[in-house]
Amino acid sequence: MISGLYTLGSYSVDSLSVRNTAQRLTDLRSQMEEQSRRLSTGLKSDDYAGLGPDRWRSVDLRQTLSALDGYDANVTDATTRVKMFDQTLTRMGKSAQEVLSNIMSGGYGVSGSGKLSPRQDGENRLQELVDLLNTDVAGRRLYGGRKDNQGPVLSADKILNGYVDDTGVQRDGLRTLVTERVTADLGAGDGHVTASNTGGTNVVSLAHDASTWGFAINSVTGSTNIGVTGTGPYAITVNNQPVPGEAVTVSLGLPDGTSKTLRLVAGTAGSTPAAGDIPFAIGATTADTAANLQAALQGAVNTTADTSLRAASTKFTATDFFTATTPVRVAGGNTAQWYQGDPGATANARSAALYRLGDTLTAQLGAQANEDGPASLMAAFGAMASMDPAATATQWQDLSGRVTGLLSAGKTGTTDIQASIGLGAGTVTTAKAQNAATRKTLEDTLDGIEKATPEESAAAVLALQTQLQASYQVTSMLSKLSLVNYLG
Repeated sequence: MISGLYTLGSYSVDSLSVRNTAQRLTDLRSQMEEQSRRLSTGLKSDDYAGLGPDRWRSVDLRQTLSALDGYDANVTDATTRVKMFDQTLTRMGKSAQEVLSNIMSGGYGVSGSGKLSPRQDGENRLQELVDLLNTDVAGRRLYGGRKDNQGPVLSADKILNGYVDDTGVQRDGLRTLVTERVTADLGAGDGHVTASNTGGTNVVSLAHDASTWGFAINSVTGSTNIGVTGTGPYAITVNNQPVPGEAVTVSLGLPDGTSKTLRLVAGTAGSTPAAGDIPFAIGATTADTAANLQAALQGAVNTTADTSLRAASTKFTATDFFTATTPVRVAGGNTAQWYQGDPGATANARSAALYRLGDTLTAQLGAQANEDGPASLMAAFGAMASMDPAATATQWQDLSGRVTGLLSAGKTGTTDIQASIGLGAGTVTTAKAQNAATRKTLEDTLDGIEKATPEESAAAVLALQTQLQASYQVTSMLSKLSLVNYLG
């Protein structure tokens, strides 16, 4: 009877208690291990399944962060590109200003002057400009437009002196074109314009020959006693003896679109003309006066040909070489193509390099070496580098005035590029700030889903330790129970 009570009572109750306690200990150990893992790894789970319903949010957030990584990489590349644009364009403008300052201060001098040679300095600055326009950033040429895998500009030596291309064809450089054009424009030294006077007459004929080169006679204006008729040729007739100070004005068109005005003023022996005026003597007869006018006019035409026409011809050829698709040639020939980059229109140059910096942010940071600013600087330095090595001070003075215009246009053009690149740079700055804020929000949200709170895990570990200790104590007490303890 006693034995039966033990089996049905004490044994069944004790066994159940032991099993429950053992299961509780197992559960507590599992919880303890899980909280310890969270405390050591900082993660709620080692896999997405352990995140429960939040696992899909975690996947979406990580995909968004991955896209943001790509945007941030573009921001980094774009930032570097903007910095290089700023450096190269600033240097272009500074180089132009240095040349302008030298011209204004008389820092240049022709051969034998002991001053800096404009021809040599032009060549040096052209080489520097070529290097700037061929700047490589991470394998991409800044000024190549969409064709950015190679240098967009030929070497300065090839530009100036020409080269034989891969097919064996001679490509003429700028110096060859300048020499050809200047020679063609000068003709016999008169720019193809001749003033003639048939002996014994009071008429001077001013005409341009049949050549397409040289001066253009824009207009001829007479005075009270000196009349002008016709246009090709012009007949300048000394109808009556002019009074001192009467003038004949001739306007000559030049190849670069400018003009030169010759003002021939009648005077008496020993009279001093105003600055810039060209005197001719009033003779004993109207025929003598006409002969004097012819000699003065032809001399002025020849002098202007050797200075203004030569300079204008050089400027035109240099500008045409760097801006025209097919530069003008005197007698044909193959011309060096200085620009080897994107053949697209320069108006679309910025869009050649489009950076996606965010879901809705893009920056246009393209450029082409043949845009107006760089091309004008190339023409300015090229003109200097192509001037006659034996040029006189007067010839350089006339050319320098034209180079000044090109340099000013070049500075303006490069500043315009900087301004438009600056708009893209502003977008880059905005994207950088927006992406950083977006990244923080995404990472904070993801941390809330995936990361365990150290404080909570530590508190849980301590609580579980307490529960385990209590459970072990209960288990120990139960293990000491016996039939005697039970009956007693």
